[in-house]
This record gives sequence, C-alpha cells and structure tokens, in this order.
Amino acid sequence: MKKQLFLFSFLLVCIAAALGAQSGLDLQIRFYDKQVYYTDSPVLIKVELMNNSAETYRFKLADIRSFSLDFSVRTLQNEPLPPAPEFVLARNTNQRIFFREIALPPGESYSFIQELNRYVQIDEPRQLIVQAYFYPDLFSDMSPHKMTSNTLSLSVRPSAPGVALPVAIDEETAAILRAEALNPDQVVSYMIRARQMEQWDKYFLYLDLEALFLRNPGNQARFRASSEADRISMVNQYKEQLRSQTIDYDILLVPQEFRILRTTYTEEEGEVAVLMKIRYPNFTELKQYTYEVQKKRGIWYITNYNVRNLGTE
Repeated sequence: MKKQLFLFSFLLVCIAAALGAQSGLDLQIRFYDKQVYYTDSPVLIKVELMNNSAETYRFKLADIRSFSLDFSVRTLQNEPLPPAPEFVLARNTNQRIFFREIALPPGESYSFIQELNRYVQIDEPRQLIVQAYFYPDLFSDMSPHKMTSNTLSLSVRPSAPGVALPVAIDEETAAILRAEALNPDQVVSYMIRARQMEQWDKYFLYLDLEALFLRNPGNQARFRASSEADRISMVNQYKEQLRSQTIDYDILLVPQEFRILRTTYTEEEGEVAVLMKIRYPNFTELKQYTYEVQKKRGIWYITNYNVRNLGTE
C-alpha cells in the first residue's frame, strides 16, 4: 500500500513538471554556495525561473516569498521534514498579500536566493532530497496550480564549532551583504529604500533588532529573566514577525516618497528626522519619523523611532 501511494505521489510530481514545461516556464534550483552543511548552518538555495517559450510569460511574485514558493524536503526513506515555524506563521496569518507582476521575455530568466531553513526544520544530520514548488498565481487553497523544480541532494552533518551564522544576501546581485560605515542619514535612507523594494535582508542590515524588540515594556522583563539562548531566540522570532508583517506596523509602512529633514549626531548617538508620504487611493498621509541611531563597532544602527502624524494632502 505504501509503495502504491509513493508511486501515485511520484506520478503527480511528473504531471506537475510536465504542466510547468508546457507553460514555457522552467523552474530550476541549485545551491548558492555549495559547502559542507551542518544542522545549525544556513542552506542558501538559488531559485531560477527561465522562459523557454516564444512569448512573454507573466507571473506574480509575493513580497512574502512563502506565498510564491515552497520546498519539499524528504529523507531517503521518503519521510517529509516538518515546516519551519516562521513558514507556518506566514502561511496561517490573516494578512494582505502584496506582490509584483513580472513579465519575463523569451529566453530570459529571473532568479532570487532563499534560505531553506526558513521553510523546513533541518535539525538532524541526514541525507535529504530537496525540491521546490513555485506558484505563478500565488499560493491559495483555491488556486493549487504549481510548478515543480529539479531535485537536489543535501547532506547535513552534526553541528560543529565555528559554523558561520546565517548571512544576508543582496537579492539583486546575490552578493553577501555587509554593514558599512555610512552616515546616520545614509543608514536611514538605505533602510527605507530597502523597505520600498521589499528587500528584507537589506532592510534588516542597519536595524538593532534587540533594541527595537525591547521598545515594548512587556518584552523587557521576560528578556532580562531569560538565558542567552532564549534571548537570541526571542530576537530571531521578532525579526521573522517583522518579515511576516505581523507586528510593529509603524516601522513597516512603505512611503511613496520620503525626504530627510534634519540629521544631528555626536560621536556615539544621533537622530534623523524624515518626512514620509504614504499614498492611498484618495489621499496622501504625511508622517514625520524620528529615528534614533547609535554607533556600534564603527557602524551606525537604528535603535528606536517615534512617529508624528502631520495630516493629509
């Protein structure tokens, strides 16, 4: 019976792959930085969509990638790995899904980098088979159409000392992002532009997430009473809640336009005031954001902010 079910599942995958090929859009995945992977190291996957047809292919790409993409990761015994908590949270939170419609001309491709660990829990050493699913019309129960990628073989080893922490990737160039010694106003402008472009790794680059998490008085006592490991977990969860746009709405607002009003700073701390214009169908809302920044190890980071409503125009 199990063998029959496996054969039936395999047949469905083949049919989905055939439908994807007929559409003219080919889905391919590969390891972005093939290396020795451990249970606590990030697994970066490059996802590439290639238009092999003679016509322009149009598809939707969700800002929250889990509504466009999914991964099936199975053991050699065909047992699926459980989804990551942040993936479950994103898929099951009642929220508006923002997306871009992309027109891909014949012969061209579109690619982006994703961290597999944000989709599935990889917490044991083992051999795994990885496959991606892409939803051209976004994921929903009413629109189950999906494309199927090639498969990758992933070997995960036990955790080892000195393994690198997850890295931030520039989705446009696929280069590793590193914070630079920018001026406070440049740091704030960089963060806002990254939010406008929905480039989350860039958006987080100059945010002091621990300081922002502790803005909420309810978090402070719990944070102080926790172990170092639990504190790291709290901050990581806060980061994913920001990414899923389920918390701290003010700092996630996307302005149509913005202008730096003033910047004041000393050697170690400063403030940057910004005029934000948030466009709605019938009006434009004006807000003044004042970002507090602190210099740490020669880099300015945003540690706090406040918002003043200025009316509409």
